[in-house]
Parts: sequence; C-alpha cells; structure tokens
Amino acid sequence: MRAPHPPRKWRGSSLRLRVSGCMAVLALSAPPLFAGTMVDTHPWFATHALVGTCNCLRVPGEPLREGDSVGVFDVGKAFARVRIASMSDGDSAKQIFDARGFRGVYPDKDLWKRIGCYWCLRAEGATPFAHLDLPESDNGDGVPLALRDLPASAVPIGGDSEALHKDEVDRLVRKAASSAPRSFLGGRTLEAGRRYRAPGGEEVLEIFLGIPAYPARGGGAPIDSIQICHLFMSREQVLASEVFSRTSGAEEHVDLEPPQLDETNWFETGVKTLGFLSLDRGKTWYWIHVDVGFEGIGWDISRLGKGMPPAWGFYLYTQH
Repeated sequence: MRAPHPPRKWRGSSLRLRVSGCMAVLALSAPPLFAGTMVDTHPWFATHALVGTCNCLRVPGEPLREGDSVGVFDVGKAFARVRIASMSDGDSAKQIFDARGFRGVYPDKDLWKRIGCYWCLRAEGATPFAHLDLPESDNGDGVPLALRDLPASAVPIGGDSEALHKDEVDRLVRKAASSAPRSFLGGRTLEAGRRYRAPGGEEVLEIFLGIPAYPARGGGAPIDSIQICHLFMSREQVLASEVFSRTSGAEEHVDLEPPQLDETNWFETGVKTLGFLSLDRGKTWYWIHVDVGFEGIGWDISRLGKGMPPAWGFYLYTQH
C-alpha cells in the first residue's frame, strides 16, 4: 500500500467529443469534481454496481456478506467472480483514524490490512466496504467495478484484450465504412484495434482511426495533433462511435505529463476499458470504463448505441 501524496490543486478536465456515427456531440471526458457524484439512468446498475480500490469495494446499499461473490471488471484483467472475504464497518474505521491519525494506523500492518480500505474510500465518509478475496500478490492498485447478482442472460467480457493485426483492422474498417466519416477513410489515416472476448465466444472490438497532423520538418513531436474516431463493433457491426482530438504537449489529465504523440501511442488515452457487458445475451452492449487521476477516479458505464448514452457512473474524489 502506498502512502498518500501531499495535497495538490485540481486543475480542470479536458473536453471530448462523443458521437453517434462520428457526428460530434460535445461532452465532458472527465467526471464531475464532487465526491460521490453519480449518474444513474439505468435502474439495474444503480442497485448492482459497486466500485472500489485497494482491493475493496464501497457498499452503500444492501450489505454483502462474507462468502458472497461478485463479478469483477478491472483494467487489463479477465472478468472474474470474486468472493467477499469480509466486511468492514466504515463508522468503526473512521473512529480509529480520527483517534490515531494516519501515522498511527499505517505502520500497524495488521490494523492497516483490516481497515486501510477506509483510507482509500474515505471521501465517502462512513460507507461500509467489502474486502475482496484476491491473491496476496495483488498489490491493491486495481480500480475494480463489480456487479452483484448478474442474471443468467448476462454476458460479461473483461478488460484483458489482444491487439488486432493490421490486415484485420483494414478489413473491419471496410465493414465500418458507412459509419465513419469519409475523412477517416483516406490513405493517410492511422489505424489500431483491440479484441475483447468472452470465454463463450462473444466479443467486442475497439477500432481507432486517426488523422494526424505532423510538424514542420526539423522539430517538435512526431505528431502535432490528431483527430480520432473510436468505433465499437460486435459481430462485425458498428455499435457506437465517438470522435475526439489530442495534441502533443497539451495537458490531458491533472498530474500527468502532457502526451508526446507518435504513431505507436496516439490512441492510448487516460480512459481505460474495464470491459463490456450484455444483459440480454449479446443483443445490446455496455462499455465499462474508468478514468484514474490524482484528484479522483471516475467509473462509467455507457450503452453502446446512438449517442452512447450514460447508463451509470460514479466519481470518487480522492483526498490527499
């Protein structure tokens, strides 16, 4: 467990263009600043989605019990059903921290193991939290989104993925030609893609198309700026898309160095895919993603359809 950093000021968020068929609609790429801010447009997620860090989940509603299992999505990891090892009372943890302070709790390894999750989630006050039964080798740096009581019709796909070969991306782009602006289909367009697959064979693909602007010869970053069309596909059909732009040297996130874009990293943004979920056996899909910053963590679930409407989201302001 890493000790907390000294406080720093929140300096703002970037703007992102969210689109259907790559026709732009302005949206905020970062979640709101306020602790506990939640978006709720899908009632099922409101009662079934749990988020956390430090190998714990915040549990604001109906309590979990030791031995219960939840379906967990995390960055770069396969979807897993994870057992709840134990529950902790946020009120009790808060009282200990209030009495002893961080310096009086952190060095006590046994005590920290039992209630340290409160430090990670304390912006939520005394909300109870569940300890996940994860391997000792897990360092607690994950940012899981868990779902309880997944129905039999659910098809979860985790955040582990594989890069698509250029030939396959080319073929998929031809399939998606009617859903992407002509400007993204030219010979100078950069392409990248990843495949996310469920054990049962269902899969969702992310395709990125980029129109780069290069600097004048002799200086600057390899790519000055780039327009990006981000497509989601399943069964070789486009489900949704968004357009946004990036610029070398322009800050995209608080306390992260501005990107220096080139032809290998132009599509790697701070928004990370946790996975995908269908609640109706693959007929419709949701994109589960997270944006981690020094000032806070934002989890979001978006329906992959026209306009990519938000279904659920939660922002945890991380105190330092």
